[in-house]
Amino acid sequence: MAVFRIDRFRPTPAAAEALRLRLAPLFRQRGGRAIDPRLVKATEIVLVVAIGAVLASIFWNLFGPISRPSVTPRPSAAPAAVVVSGPIDPFRMASVATAVPVGELGQGPDLAETTLNLALHGTWITEDGGAAFIKTPDEKQGRFSIGDTIANGVTLEKVYRDQVVINRGGALESLRLINREQTAPIARPGAPAAENKIRSDVTGLASIGGLIAAQPALDEVGNVRLVLQPADDAQAFEKLGLRTGDVLVAVDNAPVGPDVAAAIEMIAALEGKQNVTISVERDGVVMPVSIDLSANAEVQNDQE
Repeated sequence: MAVFRIDRFRPTPAAAEALRLRLAPLFRQRGGRAIDPRLVKATEIVLVVAIGAVLASIFWNLFGPISRPSVTPRPSAAPAAVVVSGPIDPFRMASVATAVPVGELGQGPDLAETTLNLALHGTWITEDGGAAFIKTPDEKQGRFSIGDTIANGVTLEKVYRDQVVINRGGALESLRLINREQTAPIARPGAPAAENKIRSDVTGLASIGGLIAAQPALDEVGNVRLVLQPADDAQAFEKLGLRTGDVLVAVDNAPVGPDVAAAIEMIAALEGKQNVTISVERDGVVMPVSIDLSANAEVQNDQE
């Protein structure tokens, strides 16, 4: 059996001596002035402090609190300055005489109806001109403000209660609310008969009177949803089991979709019913709320 011997790789005495002579100058102490021990000590202290600062910075970045810049929220418009018109009006019966501004924002001009494949589902009148909820040719419903582009070459020019004016390549055209016959007429001060007509024409949830108001709002994916809030009497609104900010998602187990006009048709179909159950979304949880329409109608008559 062959035996491997490691001593075969041992350098010869001549090779070892030659290596020693080559390395000797590296270990030979050079003459000259000796280094001041205080300088060595100071250098060591500086290195220790620098290393400590680096370690402290690393520890702080890994385990320290994350600072967030303070952002001042932009002031939002007061809810009282916002008026919802179109299919939302049946929820605002108590304030219908004062909620809708008369004048240029009340009834729009008599312009030619557009031939574009657009559908106006609601208008939102504010002090800065308002906005409109329009379904575009791609079957998507969105919120458009004054000056926004609705389609190629088409922009929103003006918002009125019953319609909007669009600019189509420099020509002004009208886009009116869908289901216009369901839209309540504009009430004028000093005309109680008109207000009574509105109350008698609107049934279902609208028979509650001014307890419920609704405002359209866009969710995170751009769909229009109906957000409930008290119209005048907050306590009466809460007695119904509702809270400000509740989102209407169903009426008598029938889902309420993003089409505002369809939601109003569902409400109009409640005529003659004594009770209704609406489903609202609150803090991410959907809950049913039962409302006695007959009892609320009696309360409303007593108040009148």
